[in-house]
Amino acid sequence: MASRSMTKTEGLPVAGYQPQSEHRIALVNAFKETEERLLRELDAMADTAKHPRFDPRWLATARTHFEQGFMALNRSVFRPSRVRLPGDECPETRPIGAAQAAIDAMRAEEM
Repeated sequence: MASRSMTKTEGLPVAGYQPQSEHRIALVNAFKETEERLLRELDAMADTAKHPRFDPRWLATARTHFEQGFMALNRSVFRPSRVRLPGDECPETRPIGAAQAAIDAMRAEEM
């Protein structure tokens, strides 16, 4: 079987995103199409939610969870990485803001 060269597309100009293969892009595009079909079903249900058929609060909850689920699914394929911030020694372990101050205080207590 002949080997096919895998072309990679340039990543978005967003920190943490790398170039992606055509296969990964096709997979995420398929997920996006599935997501859109599902959201349109929810839209159709929401149009009737003015009547007592469907509870609009639960429809909104379902929409949010579906959107979050597809976002997580797409991130699992594209695998964006953490980004370095100015002054970071290790971006995977350095907390920010109030959490950093609390951790620094705890470390000081331990000494």
